[in-house]
Amino acid sequence: MGRLIIDLQDFEVCEKQEITKDESYLWVFGILIDLNTFSNKNYIVRKRPTHGNLGGSFGKGESRSIPEDLGKITKSVEGIAGMIAAGVLVVAWEHDVTKKSKQKAAYDETCKILSDFIDEKTTAAIGDILASGEDADVEPTKSEMRKLSRDIEAKIKEEFINGNKVNAIVTSIFGGFDDYIETCQKFETFNTSENKEVGIEFKFKPEGKSIDYRINGTINYKTLDD
Repeated sequence: MGRLIIDLQDFEVCEKQEITKDESYLWVFGILIDLNTFSNKNYIVRKRPTHGNLGGSFGKGESRSIPEDLGKITKSVEGIAGMIAAGVLVVAWEHDVTKKSKQKAAYDETCKILSDFIDEKTTAAIGDILASGEDADVEPTKSEMRKLSRDIEAKIKEEFINGNKVNAIVTSIFGGFDDYIETCQKFETFNTSENKEVGIEFKFKPEGKSIDYRINGTINYKTLDD
């Protein structure tokens, strides 16, 4: 057992597209693969997804602390083979006219699709091993958990980031929406017997747009003995 802390700390608008202040907001998806999430098939930690969650509009060069109810995730975790895989996926939007009810509905649908996607990959990689472990002293190895983490990170990058799947999901279900900026992720494997902290540096700088948003933070794993 241990404790995972994901902490998105600051949001900065380095460049912006319009003269008016940008009405930026974020979708934050905490991602956790451990024994508990594998059992309940819910790999996503949800946060408040509606416009205004960064505290209002931004001017060029303006920086603001990310509210804890949006940027901070604290979870007790239980390892698989002494490992967990965890991270965060962040989607940046600019608010236009979309109502909060539609923003939340689109976010909830994306959470479901993302969780099902992770479950499919996780079950295919280690599901049979964990199932056999109910009757035998069998579990995935640390190398298998690291490979699973790398594969999921690569697939999320391929399909959800480079493939622009989040925006495609929203558009296909809800039609017109707010202005999509970009998606960034950080994913890491943690040994549950060792304390570890990794930094987060996200740059939202989509091609063809004079936009440059920055987020910094940390992902921290602590053993309960610490």
